[in-house]
Amino acid sequence: MFLAHRLGTERCRLIKDVDGLYEWDPPPVGPAPRRYARASWADALATDSSIMQHKVVSFAVIHYIGLELGGLNNRVPMQIGDGPAEFCGTGDGRRKGMRLPM
Repeated sequence: MFLAHRLGTERCRLIKDVDGLYEWDPPPVGPAPRRYARASWADALATDSSIMQHKVVSFAVIHYIGLELGGLNNRVPMQIGDGPAEFCGTGDGRRKGMRLPM
């Protein structure tokens, strides 16, 4: 994020091992949370910071840098910025290769 700011970019893509940000951390069983297509910085700060560190989001807010979040092969990463939240469906949101408790 610091490098994106120093380079004067308007956005920064964060490559993660998940396909985006979800309303909540999905439990092994139960209802699937909705996946954000677009989240506000406040939405990102409301998460538990296991996917996005709050200091990164706070830095983006201060320097008005839009964030993109997605996996390495995601063609359409989710957007995080000053706009309203939009959802694009549900999913399990679990990290690839993560073993779930039985």
